[in-house]
Amino acid sequence: MHNDSWLDFFINSATGAGLNITPKQAELFLRYMLELIEWNRTTNITRITEPRAVAIKHFLDSILITRYIDISRATIADVGSGGGFPGIPLAIIAPDCSVVVMESVGKKCAFLKHAVRSLQLSNVDVYHGRAEAYPAPPTFDLAVSRALGAVPDFYAIARKLIKPRGRIVCMKGRLPVNEIEALKNPENDMLKIDSYSYCLPEQGNERCLLILTPCFT
Repeated sequence: MHNDSWLDFFINSATGAGLNITPKQAELFLRYMLELIEWNRTTNITRITEPRAVAIKHFLDSILITRYIDISRATIADVGSGGGFPGIPLAIIAPDCSVVVMESVGKKCAFLKHAVRSLQLSNVDVYHGRAEAYPAPPTFDLAVSRALGAVPDFYAIARKLIKPRGRIVCMKGRLPVNEIEALKNPENDMLKIDSYSYCLPEQGNERCLLILTPCFT
């Protein structure tokens, strides 16, 4: 697929999903896609490398959450970022937010640092390590993860990263009913759970978004 065709496809797909992508942002996504595919030739970053699939399953999947939650001026922890999802796409479309992408695998961290430099994203920092060991107080507005294990396990990690009135955002496939039920215990009586279900454009894959708001005491 030629670059211009990919740009048209990505912008049209985003517009059809109700998102506004500027030409400058689309160019950043194109460069990101090209770097991801190039690095993936020698480093296992992702199994998804077909350009249209990257546009939908990585980029749009990451930024569709902005239809349900405002990230402007937010401080965001992307836990288990992998190839930078959803943290880097969120940083591209909301340059006034501040993102820390957290990844424990060294080769993936090397790619993340390269991508941040290549795209000149001044609002993204890369942390090489597990989120449980992040050396800072809980100061994030949002802790986000895309399909990182079971929701209760991620909640236990993310709760230590967010500040009071912060929120935890879980991006999953189908609505994980059993995992949501597992959150409902006496220790989590004050946990507010909002869920949204939707489908990816073009691919039609089911997605759900869980927004967890704990009440700190």
